Amino acid sequence: MKLGLVLLVFLTLMASPGRADSTQSHWSWDSFKTAVITKYHAFINQFTKPEPAATVVPAKVAEQTAPAPAVAPPAAPPKAEPKVMPAPVLKAPVVKPVAVAPAPVKKQSWFDYVLGRVSGTQVQTQEQTQEGVSESVPVKKVTTFDRLKLWVNGLGSTASRSPASDSEPVQAFPQGIRIQNAAPEVNAIVAGRVATQAIPFKDNNLIMGHNDVPVFQFKALQAKLKKQEVKRIPLLNLGQEEILDSNAFKMVSIVPYPEASSSAPKSLEEPEVASQSDFKKMLGDNINQAAPAEKIEIPILEAAKKVTGEKIAKLVYALKNDSAYTALPTMAFTEEDLKLLRGLILFEKKDQCHIASGIFSDLVNAEKPEVNESARFHLGVCLHEMNLPTEAMHYLTKTMHSKNSQVAHDSIKAATDDVQLQNEMLVAEALLTVDQNDSPKESLPQINYLKAKYFIRKNLPGKALEAALLVPKNTPQFYKAQYVAAVSEYELNRVDASLSRQKDMTMELSKNGKDNTVLALFEMNLGRESFQKAKYKDALEAFQKVPKENSLWIQSLIEEGWVQLQSKDMPGAIGNMHSIQSPYFSGVYKPESYVLRSIAYLSICQYADAFKSIAYLEHFYQPWLDRMNKFNSTHNATQTYATVFKQLQGKANQDADDLPYQAIREAARQRDFLNAQESINQLIDENSGYPFVRGLIEKDRKSLLSRRNATILKVAQLREKIRKASSIPDGMKNYNSWRFELSNNEDFLAVYEFKVKTLREGLDGLNRMMPQAQKRIAENKDKIKDQAGKILKDHFVKIAKELRQNLDNDELLKYEVYAGSGENLRYKIAGGKTADKANMSNRQPAGQHWDFDGEYWEDEIGNYRSSLKNNCQNMAAGPGAKGESKP
Repeated sequence: MKLGLVLLVFLTLMASPGRADSTQSHWSWDSFKTAVITKYHAFINQFTKPEPAATVVPAKVAEQTAPAPAVAPPAAPPKAEPKVMPAPVLKAPVVKPVAVAPAPVKKQSWFDYVLGRVSGTQVQTQEQTQEGVSESVPVKKVTTFDRLKLWVNGLGSTASRSPASDSEPVQAFPQGIRIQNAAPEVNAIVAGRVATQAIPFKDNNLIMGHNDVPVFQFKALQAKLKKQEVKRIPLLNLGQEEILDSNAFKMVSIVPYPEASSSAPKSLEEPEVASQSDFKKMLGDNINQAAPAEKIEIPILEAAKKVTGEKIAKLVYALKNDSAYTALPTMAFTEEDLKLLRGLILFEKKDQCHIASGIFSDLVNAEKPEVNESARFHLGVCLHEMNLPTEAMHYLTKTMHSKNSQVAHDSIKAATDDVQLQNEMLVAEALLTVDQNDSPKESLPQINYLKAKYFIRKNLPGKALEAALLVPKNTPQFYKAQYVAAVSEYELNRVDASLSRQKDMTMELSKNGKDNTVLALFEMNLGRESFQKAKYKDALEAFQKVPKENSLWIQSLIEEGWVQLQSKDMPGAIGNMHSIQSPYFSGVYKPESYVLRSIAYLSICQYADAFKSIAYLEHFYQPWLDRMNKFNSTHNATQTYATVFKQLQGKANQDADDLPYQAIREAARQRDFLNAQESINQLIDENSGYPFVRGLIEKDRKSLLSRRNATILKVAQLREKIRKASSIPDGMKNYNSWRFELSNNEDFLAVYEFKVKTLREGLDGLNRMMPQAQKRIAENKDKIKDQAGKILKDHFVKIAKELRQNLDNDELLKYEVYAGSGENLRYKIAGGKTADKANMSNRQPAGQHWDFDGEYWEDEIGNYRSSLKNNCQNMAAGPGAKGESKP
């Protein structure tokens, strides 16, 4: 609304051709601003219903009323209008009419017509005359700027009002009500450019056109140019117009009259129907019916039952003999009982095991059997929760055989929950002798799995199979138990049953993807057993399904190569060995891959490549064999473990004690050593757990001492206040509250003292238990470390022995190379042809293509195939086929 009004005035001013002559009008910019505000008052007044006021007749340009004040005809009855919010009463200043003598006015232009239609007034033309004036008076020439001024002055007249309000007077719009404080901002508007007058010109070619705009006579000049040459065209300076910057109008903020908004009524949401169970929850438990009112008898209110002195005097006392009684049994609490009770209080809090364990450890050798057994059980549970399994299993494996079925039940449940590898055999042996009725049902899958592993390690496959089959499906131990069952069936010479079970398990694991580690074990065993049964296709599929991220993948590639040799797939075997010998596996111990590759080359009569592979094996691995033999002869099991430990702690590609790091990594990647090392790592972590537990107790003790000291200080302050209560302002007023607070703090202080004493007791007990527990951990760690050293020693001896066999077999392979190449040469000399002569003609020397120096792509590893063709002689097509003697 406000933008349209301002824009209309601004565009009208810009469109006026004669407004540059500001000297012809005395209408200042202040008048212009005042007129804009007045226009806004009148425009807003159209939507209000002001009170009746004196009617005025506005001044017009070409038609004026008589000198006497003019009175408008009576106002018509107001039309029905919609209800609007009440607006403030506005009154416009009365404008006195001014008589103007009639004068001839020039013919109405298009601008006059538009200005009249916009402002609601009509500019007088030559045909219009002033009625009531007897003589003509010459008037000043009316410019467009004058018309604009008169139009703005007439904005508040009835001509600009709506027809419904023509009879109503214009009222002033109080400043600050609708436009708020916009008037000062409008008054502050300055012109963006000051008007300058045009410079008079003297040129015969310029004539004054309509609307006082100079016009250049091109036709006259064109005729003149044909007669003479014009050297210079005079410049025309028309001056400049005074304009307002568009940004000046942004500071005026006019709030439009508010409009009442309405919306369709919303329907009420239907509440959800409450069910019977919901009502029961709302109403709560059933309300018991109140008992009937009990009649209360007050003897003193009844005369017959009133106690009087006379009635008391008439009483006769009869003493009876003492009745016999039997004393109930009592139990005297000993110091051990009280100490166990303190430990149980802490144990029940679930997060105080680090304190309770020290108290229980002092009672494991108690004289009372029930105290002894309870202390062992709770100590084992606490240590197990704190991840200190060595000492925990030491106590729990004993309380499993308790005559107290509840203690035995809870001990089995705690011992079989998350058993570490080094404790599996200990727990399984204890489970073999417990009462099966004491075993928790939820622990049976874990119990049977532990028994199955125990029996297979003890070389009892029958019992292992029986225990493994007891593990139900949909339990975390199921697939591992099925693997033990498959191995047990193989040991029992039930190879077909073992193969069938493993195929079923691999299909399930491939679909659900639950355990890729177990899947790799199944695939490796399935491939090996299928290879032994000469089922090469099944073996090949099994080896190819071993996941690449598994540590068995390299071994699966080598064994897949042997399967391909047996399947006569020489390009595939050569390609797999090429994958293993790529730079990705430079740190892998792989002499077998060169042997297998040499055999594959020999099988297709590629003798140069076969010889190259054999030479590579001898060149690199013969010195390694000498170094390993020397190492094995000079290092015992402990020293061997130290060498491996040193290499694993250093750089990955660095030798240790003159032993190739590839050979060290080959021995260290075996599963039996990894299991032993995992147990050693767990024992090291467990040993560092005891100082950590002690630190927790010390931290709790310091925090408790701080709170106790603060309570002691508070008690002393309260006692001092109570003592001086009579002399302190408002002391007696707070006397009772101080005594109540003192009583509470004294109770707290007693509790703190008890807790401090208990913490001290738990810390002392833990300090007495730690040396014994850490000694047991150290003994187990040394024992397992010796086992790990022996495992590594055996692996190094085995690696050296197998390498010696591979190098010895190289002599046979070289003989085959020499013999085969000589046989092939003699065959060709005798006139025989190879199977692929074209391939031989394009064959490059071996030394030019053997070492691949291109790029390897990780996703291609394991999928290479050789492009070499079979170059063996075709004896069926040779001379011997025609009865000729063989060469």
